Amino acid sequence: MTSCSVSNDENAEDNMKVRDLNLNLINISLYRSDSHKVQPELIIAESDPSKLSSAEQWTKTGTPESLPPVDSIDRIYIFQFQYSTNTITENVYYMYVTDTNKNQYLKKIDEKLTTDLDSYDSTQNELILKKVGLNEWHKVSPSIILTS
Repeated sequence: MTSCSVSNDENAEDNMKVRDLNLNLINISLYRSDSHKVQPELIIAESDPSKLSSAEQWTKTGTPESLPPVDSIDRIYIFQFQYSTNTITENVYYMYVTDTNKNQYLKKIDEKLTTDLDSYDSTQNELILKKVGLNEWHKVSPSIILTS
């Protein structure tokens, strides 16, 4: 007698897609209130292999923790990790949040959950964060790309 089990683990499926691809670029966008461009606005495009490797390892760190209250959120970033070969490109998205106490939180998100805005101010933080979900966040160390 044989049996099969069905897995609903989307992360395992995502990891299978990208494990044979090379991380070659990380685009970082920030929701900024001091800009007239569509938000979030691209602020960094990183392709240094050593920084990419460190950033990829960084996404696997952290401890599960709830986000602080929305009114203490200082900045909201979108990290787009681009994995590719000559013929295939896969993107993996993370939301990275800092609070007023200098704590950092990271969550893997679906691209469809990002919120593009004509303009941004901090009153929209609740809308942005509720869209991606207030659970399954990890408290992480500061991003090596943003601190270097």
